[in-house]
Amino acid sequence: MSNVQTVHFNAIPRPAREAFVRAVEQGQGPQVLHRQVISSRGSAIWRGFLVLIAGGALGVLAIADLGSLYNGLQDQGFIAAYAACLFLVLAAIFGHIGASKRRAALPYTPGLYLFPGVVVDARKPTFKIMPMSSLKDFKGVHQHYNGVYSFTLLSFTFEGGKASFNVRGKDKANRLLVSIDHARATGAASSPAGNPFAGHGIDPLAMDGSAQLSGQPEEPWAHPFSFFAKRPKTIALLLAIALAYPAWMVRNSLSDSAMLAKAREVGRSSSFEAYIWAGGREAESVSQNDLPAAVLAEAQNPPSASALREYLATYPEHSGVPEARARLQELYEEGAATFRASAANNPDAVAFIERLLTWLGQDEQGVVAVRFGPPTQAYLQAIDARLAGMGNVAPIAPHFTTSAVSERETLIAQHLEEAFDSILPNDLLTLEVGAPLSETGGTERPEIRVHYEVGDSSVNYTLTGSTRQFVGIVITFDVEMFIPDGGAPLQFRFAVEPPDHFTVYETQSYGDPTDGTVYTVMANRAFDSLSTRLQYTFFALRVGAGGK
Repeated sequence: MSNVQTVHFNAIPRPAREAFVRAVEQGQGPQVLHRQVISSRGSAIWRGFLVLIAGGALGVLAIADLGSLYNGLQDQGFIAAYAACLFLVLAAIFGHIGASKRRAALPYTPGLYLFPGVVVDARKPTFKIMPMSSLKDFKGVHQHYNGVYSFTLLSFTFEGGKASFNVRGKDKANRLLVSIDHARATGAASSPAGNPFAGHGIDPLAMDGSAQLSGQPEEPWAHPFSFFAKRPKTIALLLAIALAYPAWMVRNSLSDSAMLAKAREVGRSSSFEAYIWAGGREAESVSQNDLPAAVLAEAQNPPSASALREYLATYPEHSGVPEARARLQELYEEGAATFRASAANNPDAVAFIERLLTWLGQDEQGVVAVRFGPPTQAYLQAIDARLAGMGNVAPIAPHFTTSAVSERETLIAQHLEEAFDSILPNDLLTLEVGAPLSETGGTERPEIRVHYEVGDSSVNYTLTGSTRQFVGIVITFDVEMFIPDGGAPLQFRFAVEPPDHFTVYETQSYGDPTDGTVYTVMANRAFDSLSTRLQYTFFALRVGAGGK
């Protein structure tokens, strides 16, 4: 051969095919100086390693947060991850099977073969035959890494083709270089024109290059590759895409079942809320049945009137509503009994609280509005006008405006609620600051109406080390407690005189306390007296006992 030839194995004359197979598979005939084939064992090892890695990743992906109440369900973005892992696993498995099928379809081991007079690229059924007589350049280079020999690279350049071999072992490479030099000399000098193998014993492919593919296979024969053998990665990709969504669905279905089982095992409302928030497939059923039942159970352990009321307001259609109403009524009855045991010797007050608890038990809301009627600015300004002629006296009116008293009124409502909580267990009522008494309208809820007037006393206060004076304020309370049940309201009136002396703590680091700070302290002490007075009115308490 004088030129590089490309020919299908089956187009080679049968004697030449047999000679090639004997040479590469049985070692008979011309010597194979070197071969470079893909090791089936090595391929199986790295493909097996890939299966382990990708399969492990797939397993971790599937079991990560499986059954977790908060992260148990994976969103659709995970489908791509399943597809990638499945592709790697299937590509490795199908690649090994495809390689085995390709190997079985050929009568020889695919690879690159170096004979004394020819290089044969037999990695595919279509051979590339490169005779030494067509060699234009050859290089043999020992490769070193960090000064250490690694392998020898043999590079062949032919007229119309290239080939390269990796040779491990310097001694082996040197012997091979000597053999190649000898082959080049003999091959170039004595290659027959039509049949080099038969003529010189160099080329195992005794052929004239004119043979065509035959429809009748004569062994040895390269059988056609199936689509699976030719395209294992394509099949793996298509199958991975087809399986990714079902795998994701099955994983989420298993996790959903585990999540629901765990939520029911825990039995807390928070666990069911987490399941619903995660979007479990039984979320609607859980929100209508399991969650309300858990909320009801928690409202009764320990018993809580506010929790029962919240349950009734949130789940009015749940089957446990009759039970909740009955339990709520029991709590109010127990509260009434507890109150009677500690009530003050005031028949009107006792009767009023019993009426209030009865009404709240039926109302299922437990809210009592606290409404305030502060003094008018005109009245306070008249006092300030009278005090103006008394010297350096701080005015009152600027510190009892609507904005100034709103914070105090919220605070006194909290104190009043604490007073009731100290004797009425299970948060039977909640006090909320309502609209000012100056706003008229229908009354549909129980109310505590607090009218108060601010007046000046005969006592003036002076800051230590200052000439600034503050008039002692007298706050008179008119309290009316009302229930919209047709019964009479409970009323009482009392006044709070200013103390002989009191201490004001200023938050600023320098200077005297502001006028507002001083009058706020006096007002807060008066409101504290209102809370104490209510306790005395309703409960058999003494100062420092029984309250919060």
